[in-house]
Amino acid sequence: MIRLDAHRRLLSLLCFLLLACGSLVVLAGCGGLLPDQKAAGASPFESHDQAAEAFDRIVPGMTHAEDLANLGFDAHTGTVDVLSYLNIEKRFLPATGMRREHLNPAVQACIRAQAYCTGYVFHPGRGERWSADVILLVMNGRVVHKVFSGNPRT
Repeated sequence: MIRLDAHRRLLSLLCFLLLACGSLVVLAGCGGLLPDQKAAGASPFESHDQAAEAFDRIVPGMTHAEDLANLGFDAHTGTVDVLSYLNIEKRFLPATGMRREHLNPAVQACIRAQAYCTGYVFHPGRGERWSADVILLVMNGRVVHKVFSGNPRT
């Protein structure tokens, strides 16, 4: 009886080790399917000037949202924050007593449009070399407002 229990324990341990090793192999293989952290957060721009030039090609009221990716501002890749109208209001109306009437008319319209307007904050900087923030407000499929800020040398 003691011999049978020892045999079962050994068999259970071997099965556990086999499953654990198999799981590690599967997880290691799946790692190649996950996006590379460097690639996902990589900036399409090599310099602050390149980012500023791409930003300058965006014309509020004219540039379509689907054209932004071609300019280097792809909302599906890179480092981007998506803002709801509430986030847009908080960003443009800080708690300093500024009133909505003082905002740019396009920003006012975006906040009033609520779900029909989306804000994007792109962070295309290159770590320690340079930084930038690009805010784009998109309503009805077109950019209606844009803001560029950053530091060419961090």
